[in-house]
Amino acid sequence: MPKSFYKTAVLALFLLVIIIFLCYLTGQVVEGKTLVMDKAINLYLMNFRNPVLNEFMIQASYLGQLMAFVLAGILGIYLLFKKHLLQFLSLSLAVKGTLEITTLLKNIIGRARPDPLLRLVIESNFGYPSGHASQTFAIFPITAIYLIFFTKINNNLKWLSGIILMALLILVSFSRLYLGVHYFTDVLAGSILGLSMAIIFWLIQIYLKNFMR
Repeated sequence: MPKSFYKTAVLALFLLVIIIFLCYLTGQVVEGKTLVMDKAINLYLMNFRNPVLNEFMIQASYLGQLMAFVLAGILGIYLLFKKHLLQFLSLSLAVKGTLEITTLLKNIIGRARPDPLLRLVIESNFGYPSGHASQTFAIFPITAIYLIFFTKINNNLKWLSGIILMALLILVSFSRLYLGVHYFTDVLAGSILGLSMAIIFWLIQIYLKNFMR
């Protein structure tokens, strides 16, 4: 069998596993079984707060989310310019799907954010899952995937860009915990949701590349 078959099978299996884990995690959150751990993590992170780090994390949170949408826009424009309409549609599906599923889960679960006294920024909607985490874990990996596997730029530049993007998404997600606007499980769920959408995007690209020539 072709290598693409095995790659697709492994990705599909991994996707299934993390979706099952997300369902399990959601059940644990709804039942309140993670709350003690979540609160302990938030309180622990407060020990590291200082004015300089506070401002850095605020900017990282804001600019990271902004950068995610900028990257999605640039990649979308590039795909349209290259007349890769199916790839553009799959990108749009991943980005829109992430936003819609995140909002839907927030409203269904209705989980309150941590104590307002712990927060360094103002947030008014529900906390589970983290929108910042879901958006960055979808868009940053999608951008990295496209750069590494579907472009012909220098390999060193490809991997450097991928590493930088991965480091940024971790920073953005951590900033939400540090700022006290999310629990750990909020961020974990958002990360899994975003990564799931990135994997779906990757699977679509593999299909388009190998079976629609």
